[in-house]
Amino acid sequence: MLHLRNGTNQYHRRPPASPVAPLEGPLHTRGPALVAGALAAACQPAVARLDPAPAGARPAALSCAVDWPAPYARAAYVSNHGGPANRDRVPCTGPATFAPQWHALPGHLIGQPNTFSPDGHTTYVSSTGGPDGCALHALATQTGETRWARCDLGHALVASAVDVDADGRLYFTDGATVHAADPDTGDDLWQTVLDDRDQGLVYGVKLAAAGLVLTQVSDGTVYALDRQTGAVRGRLDVAAETGFVPPAVQPLPTDMLPPYVWDRIAALFGTPDRDAVLAALGGLLGASGAFADNTLAVSGSRVYTVGGGPTPDQGAVVALDLGPTGALSLAWTAALAAGSASSVAVGPGGDRAWLADGAGTILVLDLDACDANTDADPDPGGCAPAWTHPQPGIVAGSLTLGDAGVGYALTIGEHRRAALTALDDQGTAGALRFARSYGPDEFFTTALTLSDDAIYGVLTDMPPLVYPGGAALPLTLGPTTSRAVVLDPETGAVRFSTPVPSSSVTELIPDPHGGVVLTMAGLAEVLVLDPEAPAPVGGILRLAP
Repeated sequence: MLHLRNGTNQYHRRPPASPVAPLEGPLHTRGPALVAGALAAACQPAVARLDPAPAGARPAALSCAVDWPAPYARAAYVSNHGGPANRDRVPCTGPATFAPQWHALPGHLIGQPNTFSPDGHTTYVSSTGGPDGCALHALATQTGETRWARCDLGHALVASAVDVDADGRLYFTDGATVHAADPDTGDDLWQTVLDDRDQGLVYGVKLAAAGLVLTQVSDGTVYALDRQTGAVRGRLDVAAETGFVPPAVQPLPTDMLPPYVWDRIAALFGTPDRDAVLAALGGLLGASGAFADNTLAVSGSRVYTVGGGPTPDQGAVVALDLGPTGALSLAWTAALAAGSASSVAVGPGGDRAWLADGAGTILVLDLDACDANTDADPDPGGCAPAWTHPQPGIVAGSLTLGDAGVGYALTIGEHRRAALTALDDQGTAGALRFARSYGPDEFFTTALTLSDDAIYGVLTDMPPLVYPGGAALPLTLGPTTSRAVVLDPETGAVRFSTPVPSSSVTELIPDPHGGVVLTMAGLAEVLVLDPEAPAPVGGILRLAP
């Protein structure tokens, strides 16, 4: 179903308050007191604007521009997981050290990384509604000042990063509605409502050549839309085409959560509606039971998705061919013995794919062999991995891929042996480059972003952990809960670290002006089973070199 809308938003001003917090004193004690009273803040429909940044705040020239494939812009970060192939690799030289410069949008849970305009001067952020009801924001990259904000979007927007094309247009999903928006105002250029039997979270879009926008809704159906109009150009129901079924639902232990945890959750989400909150949390934590709850990968004319499999306890990678007009067809599938746990990440040559299953096994697929049916699976419609690397613990998020066949995987969970594992792809086997842990109770709460000479991420101190119903909940938090780190790509050693105000679930990314930016969810601070723990902060933080 297609809806076109141009310039129909109503405009309202945000209540008078500064969107940028000064950064003085211990970061882990700062931020607003997020209490249930914040829920009384009115949700203002449509678009709110503030005055532009004062004269003299002229942005610096770009220090990081990337040759992303068309139709993406050359800005440092333009899509979830660092680009269409989900490699979390930004080929720029990022800062070796940095210090907090500004902190905006406190009180908002941000579940996806921010992205940048083609000129790098604006960054776009999706979030929960938080205390002001606004969920989509355009901020000045170097000052954090709000250029505009949209307050008419739902909680499902938290699952979608904002993809940016070379013309500066914005694309995102709010549930099963795909939006294209004007970068100067946030107004919809078009919106298209897609069918979705599961009505779960939809994890954003990817852009492809021939003027296409691609997304996968939670029931597993992949759509190709016209980038100019939003018209549906192609559609493939993966579940119906393959006969695969959704994974088993992993119920969250919500009945065990004390009232103070619910107060924190309600404040960050900006609503006391527990059903809406549980739907969003279940999706973000991979417990929704949706057929698809990961991000598409796009490499050339091939689309890769991961989700449901032959049984509720299995998963599968599905490779689709994308025609020049948007037609989608099934190429092959690769079954995963223990369900899916990460999005597919495609290597720089387009011939290798990395991912992890639900048991923590890392798998590498030889895509050319799968296409030619020269892999170990004799079925032309199947694909067997080139090699696997079983290891204890759950692999969090997508793997980060380097240019020389190296993959970095984060390990979490009750039985983790290392927080970071690096493997070299040797064709038919993986060689361990290193496996490291950090503080005795530190977990990564970001995916890792690889630059030309460093790895960026956030470690969060969560001692000890309890596992009711299979979910990990911290009993307490360390004195400085989270720290942003710069790691050596060859050894995983920490070169530099600095405290940050809140834990994350996204990425710490290089920005176009030589700094790094962190979007924060604050889930560790929300879920900690300690009524005296500091209030969760959330928001977005820029750290300048």
